[in-house]
Amino acid sequence: MLKVPKSYIDDLKLEIKKALDDPKANKIAAFDADGTCWFSDVGRDFYDYQIRQGFFKDGPLTWDDYNKQEDVDIKQGLLWLAQILKGFHIDDVRAFGEKFNQEVRPHFIDHQKEIIEFLQAQGVEIYIVTASVKWTIEAAAKEMGIPAENVIGVETEIKDGIITDVLKGHLTWADGKVKALLDRTEGKKPFYVSGNTMSDVPMMHAASHLAKLIHSAHKDHGIFLSETKALEEARKNGWRFFNFKTGDFK
Repeated sequence: MLKVPKSYIDDLKLEIKKALDDPKANKIAAFDADGTCWFSDVGRDFYDYQIRQGFFKDGPLTWDDYNKQEDVDIKQGLLWLAQILKGFHIDDVRAFGEKFNQEVRPHFIDHQKEIIEFLQAQGVEIYIVTASVKWTIEAAAKEMGIPAENVIGVETEIKDGIITDVLKGHLTWADGKVKALLDRTEGKKPFYVSGNTMSDVPMMHAASHLAKLIHSAHKDHGIFLSETKALEEARKNGWRFFNFKTGDFK
């Protein structure tokens, strides 16, 4: 994987500071998770880990079970990954997520962690907004310096500590990411957003000052087309980007 030049990071920091000089800039930033904060797809890796560990209450599940959901509608598949946790205590799921995070280490994107730390030093509130199940992302987010309460993802209602199968809030995919984020910020738009696929583009359009795209998927990866289209959007809108496949950047 190509290394991000120090000059690129330094220029981005300067642009961030300049944007924050604008009194209209809300000190809020939002990052997608998989493919943006880390190269790994933690959401899918977690499901794979659940399969291998025999974690489910209602018998074994397979990738075919998930694919049947996604074939109907990607949003149905994303919600289903939370619904299969029905009946578990939330503390047990979070503990399992911590165990997963230690055993199946995400491939963190170093310069994104550096930018997050820089933003936090400027007093910026950072949110991760993901289409993965919230509880599966929290442990990795913590390593990026982002607390669990600032992870916005797919989740279902919890009653007396027990997870149900009823969607809570918005399903955080595409426009749903924007709605969920603005609900949390009481309508205040982020000044900075970073993502990697077309499902992040609506949130990037919501950024008041800066947006940055990561492109890293291989041609045989399932998100390659979506990342490629998102890169075209970045070029068209004048957003910053870094292409880990070619070294091209803005």
